[in-house]
Amino acid sequence: MTDLGIKQIEENNWLELLSVWLNLVHQGIRTRNLSDISLSLQTSLLFLSQISSEETFIDLLHQGWCAVLQTIAQQNPQIVVN
Repeated sequence: MTDLGIKQIEENNWLELLSVWLNLVHQGIRTRNLSDISLSLQTSLLFLSQISSEETFIDLLHQGWCAVLQTIAQQNPQIVVN
């Protein structure tokens, strides 16, 4: 599901939906219902270079990334160390 979502965002240039996708990823990580999403996360990180800091959805992106990274760090502290 997350792979399909990020692919649709990429193909249609729907960068404003990236924060919604991050919320879904965050919930999936919290409930441990996601398989390997590292490639999707890498792809979404690449999108950040295409987004201006003036975009109206930039705060939502910031909040989404913070939530995702905090949850990953809580579940696997070794990732933070590496």
